[in-house]
Amino acid sequence: MSNVTTTTQINADALTDREDAFIAKFKSRVIGQEAACEVALDVYRVLTNPLRDKTRPIGVYYLVGPSRTGKSYTPETLAEILHGSKKAVTRIQMADYNNDAQILDIKGAPPMYVGYQDPAKLKLNPEDVDPTSLLSSHNLKRVRLNSKLPVDIIILEEFEKGNADIFKLFMGIFDKGELRLGNGQVVDLRSAVFFLTSNIGMDTLARKATAKKIGFIQNEAETAITPELIAQTVKEAMREQFKPEFINRMDMVAIYKPLDHDETVRIVDTEIEMVRERIAASLPAFKVFELEVSLEAKAYLANKAKENGGSIAELKRVMNRLVLNPLGREINQGKIAGASVVHVVVKDGALAFDIVDPSFELTTKAAETQVQPRGRLSLNKKTYKVTATAPSFEELSSIVGDAQHDLAEIYGIKWGVLTINRMQSPVSGTFMLKAMPTQMKNFANEYPEFEVVEVTDVASNPAA
Repeated sequence: MSNVTTTTQINADALTDREDAFIAKFKSRVIGQEAACEVALDVYRVLTNPLRDKTRPIGVYYLVGPSRTGKSYTPETLAEILHGSKKAVTRIQMADYNNDAQILDIKGAPPMYVGYQDPAKLKLNPEDVDPTSLLSSHNLKRVRLNSKLPVDIIILEEFEKGNADIFKLFMGIFDKGELRLGNGQVVDLRSAVFFLTSNIGMDTLARKATAKKIGFIQNEAETAITPELIAQTVKEAMREQFKPEFINRMDMVAIYKPLDHDETVRIVDTEIEMVRERIAASLPAFKVFELEVSLEAKAYLANKAKENGGSIAELKRVMNRLVLNPLGREINQGKIAGASVVHVVVKDGALAFDIVDPSFELTTKAAETQVQPRGRLSLNKKTYKVTATAPSFEELSSIVGDAQHDLAEIYGIKWGVLTINRMQSPVSGTFMLKAMPTQMKNFANEYPEFEVVEVTDVASNPAA
């Protein structure tokens, strides 16, 4: 009897269903930066790979490009996806470390030095800041905000501005995945992801392109700034500043580009969707209303952000000042009734809010401003059956755990008992919940691997 050999071809670039869902969630938040998506996918693949090298950090990524292009926003978004909050990061401003005394803030003071902390005598509560070191095990765990995933996201801002000693310190960390503190304790950094943000070469690029400003949004005068020019300039600048052995420790050098107007408007769309989620999650059911924003209003918000540099942070400030704060005042004054539709439009060169009572149809005037009706929001919660499948029980638990975390933290939704079927392959898990249609629509978009089905005949409340 002859042996039969089966050959399977592996496509290294093909995405699994879970990878596809992960990167879709990331792309919904980080717009227009393919380099950022490559970094996020690499982090996810290494993090979930049982064969990864566990003698060094999960990854070291050098994020470089013009100011205000979303470099710091990349690790913040990963922190939000992995830990549930953008604040679950450790941030170090490298420009602050230019001498030995300052570097002790990271290494911790040794015995006989001012600031030495005896670990045997140091009693800390979980929420306390450990004065020993910014990178102490306690501080790393504290910023994860009780997340069950033991992954530390560390941002080294403007890395090129540190001095030679700080470079040497981090080269050792990147190589061995650990840091020995001054008090003798060893910090395990093998489950850390390092993001080194940098503007290296951007001054040279500005001179080459004869541009007056390089920012988050690309102006007409800056069209000479091509991705090829940025890549060439960055490569030259890194060779001048860093030794080859340092560059070789980078898992990826991701180059960010200025965003054009259309990409910025897409970011406005993302911010608006986040406002809609907040409306559904934060207000009592009888006060929930629909929010519609015209194309003209979106362009207005993008241009306002551009006036002050065009950063993502500036766009958020513009959204707060021109959209969230006015809406909050109208809600507090009782001018927005539940089930109303609020249309954000541009009138006389400024944003205006047209509030349509639920008893009236969309007016012709609102339609002319390119507002697309999304339909009336039902104030009555409906019952849904949510089902996920996975190759193994462990993977199913991870998928369902992530989803239930978002349901609780983002939407404030409780769910019923999880029923798992282990007798079939793949393994499946089902739970019931009650939610508003818009909430479940947002959830289904965020988690395409779940099947969400409305249940019309339920004898009792499955998720009271």
